[in-house]
Amino acid sequence: MKIHTLVVAAAAALVATFGFAAPASADPFGLDQPGNNVPGVGGIPDNFNHTYCFRGNGWTAAWHTVVDTQMANLDNQTLYFDTFPIPNGCASTTDVWFELDASLGSTRGDWHCRLWNNGIDGIPESGDDRCEGATIRLNPSVLTDGHQQRKTACHEIGHSVGLAHGTNTATFWNDCMFSGAVPAGLQWERYNAHHVAHANSRTPSTS
Repeated sequence: MKIHTLVVAAAAALVATFGFAAPASADPFGLDQPGNNVPGVGGIPDNFNHTYCFRGNGWTAAWHTVVDTQMANLDNQTLYFDTFPIPNGCASTTDVWFELDASLGSTRGDWHCRLWNNGIDGIPESGDDRCEGATIRLNPSVLTDGHQQRKTACHEIGHSVGLAHGTNTATFWNDCMFSGAVPAGLQWERYNAHHVAHANSRTPSTS
């Protein structure tokens, strides 16, 4: 009851702050495939070792810390573990290339898989393809607050392990997979239990 009350309270706080309610819907997981880009849903990577690197310009010590902190959070909350730095820098099969991109307009960040493998059956686009390498872009022109930076990094990393945008129900709404700005609170820089279970399962699902 206490957990449910906290979730409802968080939802109410968002409604009061941002003026929208939380419609009920399913929570898709890991549905992205090479020929089927499901909006707002991530793809499942090839294994639990989530290697990453930094590409491009603009990286400061503070931005490195944002990414390192949220990759460590993935390690601490799930069965994933990261490898950093990558020998010889970014490679095509590095699981996540992080980039800072101020040209994204009002978009806070995004994720896309740039390299898919053929899955266990070895057949391309047969439904079991896994992401060998993804790119996450973060927008420093919009993300000027440390809390929002960490929340967005957590959110995009979540897509890189298959998580979807926060689908607004009391069961799995109150974490960093919520889409857009969030109020203060550490919960918005973390994954809730529902999303942790999804990430650990590595099994595509629509609920």
